Amino acid sequence: MLNLLSSIFGPHRAVSVYVFLRSKGLILLALVGFVAIVSSMMILTGPREHEHVAFMTLPVVSAVSTGGNTSGGVIATLRLPDGETVAVTSTEANIAALVTDTACVEKRRFVDTGEARFRLKTLHHCANN
Repeated sequence: MLNLLSSIFGPHRAVSVYVFLRSKGLILLALVGFVAIVSSMMILTGPREHEHVAFMTLPVVSAVSTGGNTSGGVIATLRLPDGETVAVTSTEANIAALVTDTACVEKRRFVDTGEARFRLKTLHHCANN
């Protein structure tokens, strides 16, 4: 390796480059690899488009506060109209406080996959339906 560095940088500078690579080369290689992986993940998995399907009022099977009280958020298990259950999380205190025996939910669908997603919403969204 020292011969290769000598041909590129010259004999005096090759020793300095060699010592730098031996001491910091692994850290530098790991950093470059990490940046490459993270940037490729960001480029390849960009934001997916979704479309609004409906606002629904769903019955709550169970609701657990995440911070000991509802100001920290809530994890609610809701029963869908087809009988399945889905767990929905909200960290917003004003929405978490409204989850009682029913909850207002926005149903969204990803355009590319058709996968449904649910978000807890405030009650005025469901009052219009």
